[in-house]
Amino acid sequence: MNYKFNKGSGVRHKKYGHGVVLSTRFNGYEFLVSFGRFRVWIRGDELLEDRGGVHLAYSKGEAAHLSEFEKFLTGLAGREFEGRQAPGARRKERITEEPSSISKAARVEEIAAIEAFRLGIVPYGQVKNWTVGRDEEAQRVKDWLKSESEGAILIEGAYGSGKSHLLYYLYDTALSEGYAVSLASFDPTEGSGAFPKRVYRKIVQNLKVPLKNNRVSFREMVVELSEINRNILHSHKLIGRFLDSLGKQDIDEVSWDWFEGREGVKGDMGSMFDFTTVANIYCNLLSAFSAAMAEHLNLKGLLILLDETETAKSAYYHYYFSRGMNFFKGLSLAANDDHMLLEERVSKRDNVYRGEDTGLIYSGHMRIPYLFKIPSFLKVVFAITPGVLTDEFRKFRETLDVIALDNVKIHDLRVIFGRFAEHYSRVYGVGIPPAHRERYFRLLLDTIKYSSTRNFIKSMVELFDYMRFYPESSAEAMLLRA
Repeated sequence: MNYKFNKGSGVRHKKYGHGVVLSTRFNGYEFLVSFGRFRVWIRGDELLEDRGGVHLAYSKGEAAHLSEFEKFLTGLAGREFEGRQAPGARRKERITEEPSSISKAARVEEIAAIEAFRLGIVPYGQVKNWTVGRDEEAQRVKDWLKSESEGAILIEGAYGSGKSHLLYYLYDTALSEGYAVSLASFDPTEGSGAFPKRVYRKIVQNLKVPLKNNRVSFREMVVELSEINRNILHSHKLIGRFLDSLGKQDIDEVSWDWFEGREGVKGDMGSMFDFTTVANIYCNLLSAFSAAMAEHLNLKGLLILLDETETAKSAYYHYYFSRGMNFFKGLSLAANDDHMLLEERVSKRDNVYRGEDTGLIYSGHMRIPYLFKIPSFLKVVFAITPGVLTDEFRKFRETLDVIALDNVKIHDLRVIFGRFAEHYSRVYGVGIPPAHRERYFRLLLDTIKYSSTRNFIKSMVELFDYMRFYPESSAEAMLLRA
């Protein structure tokens, strides 16, 4: 069956909530849907058209059973969810939970944590509280963050092993340490690693800057820089004219869109090209912002976290892969303040401009260096699954540190299980007594054939949900039957 959802359509999933269609495959049978912090392929028969409100009814035959995330949203909205009613049927009572002794703010935060775990992801803002079994890896990334000799690092681990969790740990740590931080992931349907402008756009959109006891956006950071006399960016070919116009309050929304690299926007202060050959332009821009934030805003620099980097190699053409690796190499060398980036000659070979020392590709329209200045105060993290990319990255720099992640050990999973049991009981009043937790923990491990940390976390939440939604049934019997 072909479901009538187009790219950009708003949809709703009964567990994940509101989303936007990014792509389709199998002749419209499955859809790639973004739900904000994650994206996933979903069958069309699991999706409903989203008309923009929490009152959207389920189609015929769908249960009026809400996910906790939907209850959470409707509770915040202060109204009830209305399922599709049969003619003459009485309206169902508003779904509520029993009152809890914790405060409303704490309850919202703790429900949000449970919903994050339901999706197998780290609860944002609570990452340090839920980092278990990663003491060595956490210390290594903290040491790297303080290191002045190494600007790039590789985090390698299988799907579900905890790469994203470690990235969020580093994200939170770096912000508290005084770094501006941006986390961006790659879309395998776009081959975006080969198009540096698209990566630059994501980095800019997701940037958080710890400034004046607050975490401000890219625009607020740029405004702050424009007010500083003798700013090092005023000499920059692209940034300088923008800052001058900003200081004169002569910048409109279109100009901001151009400066942020938004798609299809042209500016009159230069060109923000969207070709595969322009990695030098965007590496230069990012290193320039990093240096300026360190020199003028009293920050330690810019940390860029690139998740799902390996998807850049799943593009349609081989040269997309090679151009993506060219961009990653440029970022890595820029983060390591490689002098060659400032000193090498650029010449035309094989119909493209290349650096004679690094072999990096330069834009034929604007052959500015990959690096703005030394030191750049730039740090870059690449997160990948095991494969050929590790060797490719090590070609950039022999001393590149690689943190290889295995699944969390069993004794650490036991700690997570016990901690989550207390958390769930505190929120919903449903749990497993301490004396019985070890048995349920073992049954769960045996049932799911533990293969990844993410799989365990999601299954753990489903176990506690089962006990809450089906109190008359035996969760132990359910696990033994599975």
